[in-house]
Amino acid sequence: MAEPMANKDMRGARQYDVRSAIAALFTAFGVIVTLTGVFSDEADLAKSQGINVSLWTGLGMLLLAGCFWIWLFVVPPDVPTGHSARDFEPLNLILRVRYHPIRGRNTGTS
Repeated sequence: MAEPMANKDMRGARQYDVRSAIAALFTAFGVIVTLTGVFSDEADLAKSQGINVSLWTGLGMLLLAGCFWIWLFVVPPDVPTGHSARDFEPLNLILRVRYHPIRGRNTGTS
């Protein structure tokens, strides 16, 4: 029974990992730029001295996106354990804050 919950936590951790967002953006823009390079005409190639810059840039972006996807699955994010959702409810956070009588400000959790 603990195994499905661990898989659910891992999927959630991967979903909110910054590497997945970067990889998704580089994948989307890489596909767009690569397609722009594939369907470019001779006038566009003449502007860049015969080098299809859009094609090479798009392929580079897709390569970088692939590196991020591989990195995300080879080194998975850490899933915090020992906390429940109730620990982060606003009332619980407010009640755990300690008021310092001399300084008159919050000093953190007690």
